[in-house]
Amino acid sequence: KQKFVPTLGSDATMIVLEMRSPHDDGGLDLKSYDVMRAHTDSSGHRSGDWVRMKHGIEVLSDEKTPGGLVCLAVHDLLPGASYKFKVAARNDLGQSGWSASS
Repeated sequence: KQKFVPTLGSDATMIVLEMRSPHDDGGLDLKSYDVMRAHTDSSGHRSGDWVRMKHGIEVLSDEKTPGGLVCLAVHDLLPGASYKFKVAARNDLGQSGWSASS
């Protein structure tokens, strides 16, 4: 089964991730989302490890319901690079598990 690997155009530095929020939020509202990324640059050099993004994440929409649509803009990316992302939700109980990479 082939996975989709988002690839940025030669001048793009942002991508939008669409996903569904967790179906079980533990009874508490979600407060934020954590994003990890791995990338291969335009020359084919792989960055190696997954890196937790500390900035450059913007919530574009969040339906605030279990299983609701969430759209995150991820900024500060390298033009021409291929990326994989993992996302986790966070509330007052802590962080969810990481999603499968996409």
